Amino acid sequence: MFDLFNEVMDKLDRINLRIKKEKMKLFKRSLTFLGYETNSTERKICEERLNTFKDLRKPRTKKELESIQGLLSYYRFFMPTLYKYKDSFDQCKKLDKFKLSGKENFQNIKNLLTTENSVCHYRLDLPLILATDASEHSIGGTLFHKFEDGTTKPILSAAKRFNDHELKYDIANKEALSVVYFVKRFEKFLKARKFELHVDSRALYCIYTSKKGIGKINHRRLARYRLAFAEYYFVPKLISSNQNLIPDILSRMIFDEIEKDKSLSGRRDEEYIVSQVKVEDEVRILESKAPKYIDIGKLVETSRESTIVNKVIKCLKHEEKWEKNNNDIEYASLRKRKYDLDQIGNVLLVGEKIYIPKEYRSEVLTEVHKSHDGIGKMLNNLKEVFWPKKYHDVGIKVQKCSVCQVIAPRPKKKHTNWPENVSRTHMDFMDIWGCSILLMVESTSTFVSGYALNNKCAESVVKKLHDYRKEHGKITYLINDNAPHFVNGLIDEFCAKNETIRMYSPPYIPECNGLIETYVRIVKNKMKKRAEEMKLIGISDKSLVERILNDVIIQLRETPNKDNKTPRELFARRFETDEEIMEFSPKDNPFQKHDKVWYYHKNKGKWMKAVILEVVSFKIVYIQLESLYIMMAHRSSLKIRKDLLDIDNYSSENKIAEISPAKSKINLKKKVPKLPTRIQPSRKTKNKTCYKL
Repeated sequence: MFDLFNEVMDKLDRINLRIKKEKMKLFKRSLTFLGYETNSTERKICEERLNTFKDLRKPRTKKELESIQGLLSYYRFFMPTLYKYKDSFDQCKKLDKFKLSGKENFQNIKNLLTTENSVCHYRLDLPLILATDASEHSIGGTLFHKFEDGTTKPILSAAKRFNDHELKYDIANKEALSVVYFVKRFEKFLKARKFELHVDSRALYCIYTSKKGIGKINHRRLARYRLAFAEYYFVPKLISSNQNLIPDILSRMIFDEIEKDKSLSGRRDEEYIVSQVKVEDEVRILESKAPKYIDIGKLVETSRESTIVNKVIKCLKHEEKWEKNNNDIEYASLRKRKYDLDQIGNVLLVGEKIYIPKEYRSEVLTEVHKSHDGIGKMLNNLKEVFWPKKYHDVGIKVQKCSVCQVIAPRPKKKHTNWPENVSRTHMDFMDIWGCSILLMVESTSTFVSGYALNNKCAESVVKKLHDYRKEHGKITYLINDNAPHFVNGLIDEFCAKNETIRMYSPPYIPECNGLIETYVRIVKNKMKKRAEEMKLIGISDKSLVERILNDVIIQLRETPNKDNKTPRELFARRFETDEEIMEFSPKDNPFQKHDKVWYYHKNKGKWMKAVILEVVSFKIVYIQLESLYIMMAHRSSLKIRKDLLDIDNYSSENKIAEISPAKSKINLKKKVPKLPTRIQPSRKTKNKTCYKL
């Protein structure tokens, strides 16, 4: 006892505090101080104050009403049911005459003050229990001591009203906020001590369990909660609401006006909430994180006027229930993600992405497409926002842009192979050492034939075609490019008499006649090597050129393939009759007659509008440009064109031909209708006229 007395006096001496002897009382069992009667175990309202409260009269003015409120706030720890009368005080403040509604209300308040209630002192040798609870509008918490006989007694209690932003939390986040708030508020009692934490819901589960798709703002708030808990040593215990009575009552009473005034005045003390985030701060975060193409003002305005957004916000506030039978695409998409939804004012967040209302999407797409990016880059720029069918809307936006369609790069070519069982003869000219050589290759056997010519003209070509037919039989398909000496009426006449089907490779698509192009390169390379082997510097004699050509052709005919079969052997087994001559079916072409297409013009380097006039085969079509010019085109140079009216009916199942062309199949029973041929003179040589189509 004297040791404690000496310690107290030493502290007073160190701070230069003097005590009057007349006011100092020693060895007392209890002490009355500031309206409290305190002893070694507990604290309660002194008897003098209790007698005063019995004679308390009703307030007649606003000032008297505020005085009674201050009195009740001072003794709030002894009146856990005071929250029931808060509405009466609020109504009295709004009325001209300050009267409490009903005689019983004021008498009940007097009974609360005069009832002998007590709270125990804080002790280091007794275990601590912190019980918290949250209601729709406020939170409450009580700190208990647990005695040896198992009974508990409160040390102090408190409650807090939610601010405007905290009112929008779901119940799990409100419970988490109540736990963190009262742990920090009772920090002086809990720091460096083990205590039990009683909660009546899964508040700790909300704090410590990471959820996929949680918003950045919620994620940061929960991270602050976890950091705040890292300083304390506690044992959680889940209890039901009926056992957690006092905190549950306190969470439904609002009496902490002093603390509310402090928060409104901007003061910061050691008991502030580390997790509190003001609405202005979150809006500022939204502005800093929102993409540059988002106008926050328009976003908030359209979200406020959107019926879908308002309906979803009411569901988040539990004012309405989610409609399971509502098949609206917008509503159903948000309902599926209801656990990932968050709200900042009138703006919805889907996980970490900002929800764009339907009325604002066209402006967003226009803003993002200002640089005329493709679908991939636009989707990459829009990854921070969300709305249903975003991929579909971006694709339609790109297709509607005429600038993008005209200047679009040519897609990668995906060619279909010729069928192996159809015999085709590819033909082209090769120039070497000042001599023109007509090469012909049969497709199924790769049998090569070559003829040296003095000049390139249609008559020379027809003459060699007659020689080729006499030596090797009938030509089923004759394929060549659009050179003037090939596009000629004389060759067409030869093909008509001999029932040979003419096929042209489209302009600027040499790979359609790729077999002959390959053998032109092979034959030319072998002839140069042969000349180098013979040590010939310059060759001007045509007979010598023919000699070298014949040697190379014989060598190619006798070179076996991977099946150990030579082209000569394979070509010798080819016996065709007129009945075996079949044609390709134009139905295998993904494009149809009268289709609107884009045609890639290689010389101009851009796409041009066109219409398909006729489908020749599964690769070749005739098109008409806007300038009424008719030309042949390959399917790799075409893509489907969607006008504005067509795009509205666009389905995501439609495929663009140049992206994924279907594997071509051959129908060998139907013939291709031929376009009418118009012959006109092209150029004149010595007594010879060549024609082109």
